Amino acid sequence: MRFGSALALAALLAAPAGGAELATPFEASGARALPSSAEISGYLARLVEARPEAAALVPLGTSAGGRPLEALRLSDRAAFLAEGRPDPATARVLLVGSQHGTEPSGAEALQQLARELAAGDLRPLLARLDVVVVANANPDGRDLRRRTNAARVNLSTDFVLMTQPETRALAGLLRSFAPHAVLDLHESALWKRRTLGAQGWLTDFEAQVEHANHPNVDPRLAAFARERFVPALLRRIEASGLRAQPYVGEIVDASQVVTHGGLTLRNLRNYAGLGGALSILVENRLDPPGRPYPTPRNLAARVRKQALSARAFLELVLREGDALRARSDSARRGWRRPAPVTLRVAWAPDPARPQIEIPLRRVDTGALVPRRFAYRGRIELGDRIELPAAYVLPRAGAALRALLAAHGIALEPVSATLDARVVVQRVSAVERIPRSIGGVEVAADVALETEESIETRRIGVGAVRVPLGQPAARLAALLLEPRSSTGIFRSSAFAAGLAPGDELPPLRLLERPGTGAAASGGERAGARGAPFGYP
Repeated sequence: MRFGSALALAALLAAPAGGAELATPFEASGARALPSSAEISGYLARLVEARPEAAALVPLGTSAGGRPLEALRLSDRAAFLAEGRPDPATARVLLVGSQHGTEPSGAEALQQLARELAAGDLRPLLARLDVVVVANANPDGRDLRRRTNAARVNLSTDFVLMTQPETRALAGLLRSFAPHAVLDLHESALWKRRTLGAQGWLTDFEAQVEHANHPNVDPRLAAFARERFVPALLRRIEASGLRAQPYVGEIVDASQVVTHGGLTLRNLRNYAGLGGALSILVENRLDPPGRPYPTPRNLAARVRKQALSARAFLELVLREGDALRARSDSARRGWRRPAPVTLRVAWAPDPARPQIEIPLRRVDTGALVPRRFAYRGRIELGDRIELPAAYVLPRAGAALRALLAAHGIALEPVSATLDARVVVQRVSAVERIPRSIGGVEVAADVALETEESIETRRIGVGAVRVPLGQPAARLAALLLEPRSSTGIFRSSAFAAGLAPGDELPPLRLLERPGTGAAASGGERAGARGAPFGYP
């Protein structure tokens, strides 16, 4: 199926299907005013009222600031609209916009896309796709006109600690909906006043694309994304009239080292990818202020670019539906075939490509100038371990239990005292590592070096067992292992006060208590609990 050219799309957005009554609030303003979160909610409700056979609005919870969090279901299947019941033969797609409140164009583009799916030229897609749209993932940030939510937390990097209701709502949606494909729409500022702009440069791109790059994503799914889906998506976005390129990390210094997207589970892209979804980030340009644009901050053009990118994604998901679904479903069954988990990952120099050329635009003349950057484009892996039989938490406070529950990780209370052989990990060194955005420190990680010993321990009543015969086994290991790049013990919330010699809470259980045998596939298959990434 072809969706037409960029000119056809522009005409479509200018003349909404169904007439003026289905124009989004942004369109109704002549693309000159951003609607509030309440206005977006009102529009989605009107869309459902106009097309109840194709759309249903589902509450997800409430934001940190008390605003509604909502998802729009779009499908031809009444059972999915009413109950969210998945069909094994139908590809499932999740579209998320505006996790950052200062990147509003994704929410506007996804409202328009939802309308075209429910009542416009994309309506035929619903015969083959079940779609969930979370257009406004950060209603607080939109209304407060800031990047973060009302609690001043960056939602886009909260998928490990799950401190915010918005993040927990999306994680819950990933489990209940189990999408085969996820699109996370963002905008990236070309003008960085305090850093790159102060050096006289702007970045210059229209669309960047990145896939889930965490090394613990299922290898076949990751290869499909890297070698087939992303190159095809870049071509389709280019064919729509936008310059598209693989994602590179934010450039804040004309002499910095360049890498690609973040390797942690803190972001939605990698978190969803670990759960078995083909997960894609698209960043379109956020134009600099102070220019003579046709609409304020060039909003009409920005929304159009996000809509073009999202439509190209949907087009490709439709074309690749069978292959994509097969790989995603296989990835979700992969927990039954335990494999080693890679705990530490980092970008490293690539001997075959030590530098990369990226054009920057001069602030004073507007000239586009190619510049060469030192390049780290190779993923370096470290600390690879086999999954133990289980983890035991002798001390599991309410905060830790709540966090694991938010990730859908099953826990079992220890109901009788037992002796077990375990791996004990003790701190040998602690290092604070600042985390920055745009050259400004926003948080700090804690890097731990540990020493291990095998001991027999008496596990008392009140301890908690984390069985690894569950779909969330790899996620549990990546969260609980102290040396994991995105483990919870890299955060000050769980590492506060740790010093060399301290014993860390998780014990690796080496055998099933009372049997002297390692955990078997039978134990793995029988674990209870809400599976990660599966309904």
